[in-house]
Amino acid sequence: MKTENICRIFVSKFGAVGSAVMIIVFFAAANKFWSYGPLDNIDRLKTVHLADSGSSGKTFRLKGTVAYMFRTQNDLLIVTLKAQNEDVSIQMPLWPSSGKLPRLRSGDTVELVGNLGRYRGKPQLNPLSSEHIRIIDETDYSGAVPLAEAITRLNETLIIGPVEGVEALPFLSKKSGREHLRLSVRDGDVEAEGIIFSGNWDDLDVEVLKSGQPVYLRAKVASYRGKPNLRTLAVKVK
Repeated sequence: MKTENICRIFVSKFGAVGSAVMIIVFFAAANKFWSYGPLDNIDRLKTVHLADSGSSGKTFRLKGTVAYMFRTQNDLLIVTLKAQNEDVSIQMPLWPSSGKLPRLRSGDTVELVGNLGRYRGKPQLNPLSSEHIRIIDETDYSGAVPLAEAITRLNETLIIGPVEGVEALPFLSKKSGREHLRLSVRDGDVEAEGIIFSGNWDDLDVEVLKSGQPVYLRAKVASYRGKPNLRTLAVKVK
């Protein structure tokens, strides 16, 4: 075969492959849910679906609040979501292989698209991919409570701030063997201590608290050894 014919065949095949790749990229960019159709065509998960065995394996969407998070020894993060408009509580399992995941915190509002399944009798909504998990920040900073007032409101979960981080120190619990984060914050002359339990913090939280920039805490005000203690669910930068 002549050299010029080989070149024509190569260019022709390369052009066809290149065109196919460009088409795929175009559609994927236009709609990241392109394999499953527009979100409007996906049913919202309801209690009736959980009771119907025929719904297993089907794709649903859910908007809910992070109620609880737990990380297993296999590094599997199990997130319990509570639906806002339905009496639905469901687990969202997140494996390390799921890709780059958003930073989830207790109390966050999450929109999820996944396949319905069950594990050990409990319903689970398995995300189609990390791109099918979206955090919606619905924090109302206008209702934030100053630190001086917050520490008097025991057993209430509040948005507290703005405050300045004073200390952020990871420590290992002798009882559970898990690593928690001990923190202290201040607002003027008022200072308070707190804790973020394992699974609810990461290195970025430590960095933000040590940076000195104003932050807000979503925290339940408790008492520890006779002093107010902020059981912190999330550190937020406005």
